Parts: sequence; C-alpha cells; structure tokens
Amino acid sequence: MASQSFRRLLPKVHATTDADQPEEPPKKSELVPHACARCRSHKTKCDGQRPSCGSCRARNAECIYDDDPNTTPAANLRRQYHTLAEKHQSFQELFDILRNWPEDEALVIFHRLRCSNSVQSTLHRVKEAQLLANTRMAGTEADDYPVPSCPKTCEE
Repeated sequence: MASQSFRRLLPKVHATTDADQPEEPPKKSELVPHACARCRSHKTKCDGQRPSCGSCRARNAECIYDDDPNTTPAANLRRQYHTLAEKHQSFQELFDILRNWPEDEALVIFHRLRCSNSVQSTLHRVKEAQLLANTRMAGTEADDYPVPSCPKTCEE
C-alpha cells in the first residue's frame, strides 16, 4: 500500500474584531404570503412586490398574482375550497342526472355537455328544460321559453 501524505489542517484564524460584539447569525429570508404564479411554478423565491416582482422584472416576464393582496393565505384557500366544492356539487348533480334519466335523454344531455364550455351552464340548461317539462305537464303553456339547441357534432 502506498503511503499518502495529507496536508496538515490548521484551526480557523479569526479576523481581529471587537470581542464585545458576538457574531450575527445569518439572516433568514423573509416569508412572502403571496408569491406570483411564475415564481410558484418555477419554485423560485418571490419578493412579493406588486405589480411585478423582482424575479419577473429581471426576466422581463409577465407577473401574475392569483390571490388578492388584502386577504390572508388561509382566506384564499377557504375561497378556493368553496369554489371547488361548488364545482364538485355541479359535477355530482350532472353525473346523477346522466345515470338516472332515460338513456335517450341522457344522450341529449351528453351531446350538450360536449358542446358546452362549462358544466354549470349545461346543468343550468338541463334544470331549465326539466322545469319547462314539468310546467308543460301541469298544463301551463311554456312555448314562450324555447330550449336552446346544440348540434349533435361540435367542431371546436
């Protein structure tokens, strides 16, 4: 085995400073409650400045904040939760309608859903049509309210 020589380690030499002042610990980066969408997607530090953060200004990128600066992160999460809960309820209602209604009516609803931009608008139209059907069954004249039509094939 060949003998290796290592250099000798010496203790750290401290610069001559006032012994009365203790060394300051390194500063922690300040937490920002609202990071912009670009910093969040790139997982970079955002300084939270409005209308454009320092990172986006340095890159000449569009800086978009999803949250209202006057609300807390918890309030923003609560708002997002309620929005998602409403969407979930709409999806659940539409799913129940498609599952429980007769197949020919469910196919018409499905075609409308494919032509629509949102589940909520389709659900609203289905409920409107159901209300009209119930009104017609009760003997009330409802021809003044035509059901919006949607072609069977949609080109987007």
